[in-house]
Amino acid sequence: MSRLGASAIVLVLLAATAGLVAWRLGDLRAQGATTGPGRANRPAVAVEVAPIESGRLREVRVFSGALEAAVRFDVAAKVRGRIERIDVDLGDPVRRGQVVATIDDDEFVQTLAQAEAEQAVRQAEVAQARAELFRVERDYERLQSLSARGIVSDTELDEISASLQSQTAAVTLAEARVRQAEATVKLARIELSYTSVRGLWEGGPDEAIVGERYQSAGNSVQENAPLLNLVGLDPLEAIVSVSEADYKQLSVGQVATLTTDARPGETFTARIERIAPVFRTESRQARVELRVDNPEQLLRPGMFIRVRLVLRETDAAVIVPTAAVIQRGDRQVVYTLDAAGETVSEHEVRPGVQEGARVEILAPALTGRVVVMGQHLLEPGAAVTVAEERVAP
Repeated sequence: MSRLGASAIVLVLLAATAGLVAWRLGDLRAQGATTGPGRANRPAVAVEVAPIESGRLREVRVFSGALEAAVRFDVAAKVRGRIERIDVDLGDPVRRGQVVATIDDDEFVQTLAQAEAEQAVRQAEVAQARAELFRVERDYERLQSLSARGIVSDTELDEISASLQSQTAAVTLAEARVRQAEATVKLARIELSYTSVRGLWEGGPDEAIVGERYQSAGNSVQENAPLLNLVGLDPLEAIVSVSEADYKQLSVGQVATLTTDARPGETFTARIERIAPVFRTESRQARVELRVDNPEQLLRPGMFIRVRLVLRETDAAVIVPTAAVIQRGDRQVVYTLDAAGETVSEHEVRPGVQEGARVEILAPALTGRVVVMGQHLLEPGAAVTVAEERVAP
């Protein structure tokens, strides 16, 4: 091939390459005109939507805790001695005032007999002192009569007057000793009665159950040594802890529903009786006590429980699924579908009461359908295609 022919072929190839490059650049400019900053030509986002509802919502919290006995106390011996017998055992019912144990009373019987004998002696001393006072009073009256006639000297009258005062004081002292002896007798009788240990408590139910037994017959105990622990089973107390956020929405008298794993499928009614005025520093939670009536004694102290409380309630609320509300910076927003179902609008919302997977929208007023999936890819006015529409619950 000649040099001229080769040059021609090179020129043809260069021209073809330049034409291909020009065509490609034109194609890229055309694509940029349709997929650039303008949103109208962007591909539609596939989303799921759900209807916006109107109805009633309740904000519910479930707190975990435990049951405690409303009445729980130790029955203790008030006097020292040897236990003769214990009349009840673990799980036995005890009526208010019932004798549950007996302590050997020989020493206390003897002490009472001695106190009563001392009382008798003091009473005899009073009788003797009063008889002597009666004699002195008669002598004083007789000498006063003689003194009026000048038969008795003033010295003799003074002596009998002093005797009268002295004997009056002796009677007073003897009567005081009688009262002292009576007090000693009463104390001895009280201590003797303490040998019969009774289940006594203030308020609460009239019957309790033996929860623990600390002693056995034959043991020697000291004063105030516990023998038994008694618990009341009706009513019980449900104890839960609540956070600062929920605390302000609780009030005494509020009704709750209680469940426990020990009684599956059953629910019990509880009512708030006391709310602690302080928070625990380690947990930032406050103690709440609820009364639980337990007439059939199906519940027991120590059971793990869940307490369901309605904190807030609203009627005729605008309701959307919680999945529809997303966070954009410091705003909470939802996207609603337009009437044609092809684009979306963005709304900054203020949520209210939440119940399960539904939440109240306080503002603005919304209608139609709301995006519940795919909204993280959306912007105001974005084109969408509805992949699925959820049915309202």
